Amino acid sequence: MLSLAQLWLPILASAIAVFLASSVVHVLLRWHQSDYLPLKNEDDVRAVLRAGAVGPGQHFIPYCADPKDMGKPEMVQKFKEGPVGLLVVRPPAAPSKGKPLGFSPVISRAACSLPDRAECRSSA
Repeated sequence: MLSLAQLWLPILASAIAVFLASSVVHVLLRWHQSDYLPLKNEDDVRAVLRAGAVGPGQHFIPYCADPKDMGKPEMVQKFKEGPVGLLVVRPPAAPSKGKPLGFSPVISRAACSLPDRAECRSSA
């Protein structure tokens, strides 16, 4: 059986290859460009959101606080009229990739360690 020490170079090389392939697909080929659509009146929508003091978070449109209210005629009408969607609002800041890219390996490592911990606890 091969040990992790013997596999570190192939693991590292494959991770770099996948990262580079992903970068080519997303940056050069713009594979997901059509996944995001612009608003025709973006400036007007941004002005309304600023005027409404919408804070960072996920906002549902139309919002229904209680699932029991989903069947009420006024809520059904809101869904029929539209728009229906999920609005993700971030805090105002300049775009940055550094922090998410730096934090990604931390999340990946934590996720990879979970099965090991579960296996250790179940065998004890």
